[in-house]
Amino acid sequence: MSHAIALDRRGFYLHLALEHDGNQVVLQSTDRGATWSPMVQVDDFGGNRSLNYPEVALRGNMAVVAWEARRTDGGRGIFASVSVDA
Repeated sequence: MSHAIALDRRGFYLHLALEHDGNQVVLQSTDRGATWSPMVQVDDFGGNRSLNYPEVALRGNMAVVAWEARRTDGGRGIFASVSVDA
């Protein structure tokens, strides 16, 4: 499992990006990690993909998650997902 964590200056907003069932997902905690939001899938690859090196960054209400992945055709690339209501 790969993961990345970012802390927002507004409070204790933690975003965790991890590989779950072959998908890239993000969770959020506003209480220092005592509880977590439901998982939100941020990729559209489906299961059984090689997802590596996730990174997450926060700025204001924007969250960006980026990761390296191997597609089913063997190609590799850097992929990202952006949310403007984090």
